[in-house]
Amino acid sequence: MAYGDIDNVAALARVWTDNGQFVDDDLYGNGGTNPSKTQVEAWLAQVSGVLDLALATQGFDVPVTATLAIAAIDALVESLVVDLCHASNSTGRFAVTNGVDNISPLLQIRKELDEWVMLNAVGIEGMGASKSTTYVGRNVASFDVFRAE
Repeated sequence: MAYGDIDNVAALARVWTDNGQFVDDDLYGNGGTNPSKTQVEAWLAQVSGVLDLALATQGFDVPVTATLAIAAIDALVESLVVDLCHASNSTGRFAVTNGVDNISPLLQIRKELDEWVMLNAVGIEGMGASKSTTYVGRNVASFDVFRAE
């Protein structure tokens, strides 16, 4: 499941669309937008997958299905995909210095998603996103210390 909607991305990155729509090349390789519809859909899926990874790491059941939480998540994913649309046209925050902090756009997005989930975990849960009952201790390295007696 991908969060976000391609039409909302198109509304926010209208300059890169054809009359408000992302378009794939025709059979002859003509007429597509940069980025193409297929590329934007792939980015929505990729960013959604990375977000699900960050959410699962914090114990959330994924994909999130709570309506209020999805509204916030959709807006986040769409805004990050808009950043990728700009980057594909050598503009925006990722075009300035080969990415933010000299890392690739997708790695920067992963870092931002990890931080966003950690900062908003209580709110996400408060908006109805469920957490797994098997989460406790999942991210804590555990080992037994054996002592010679």
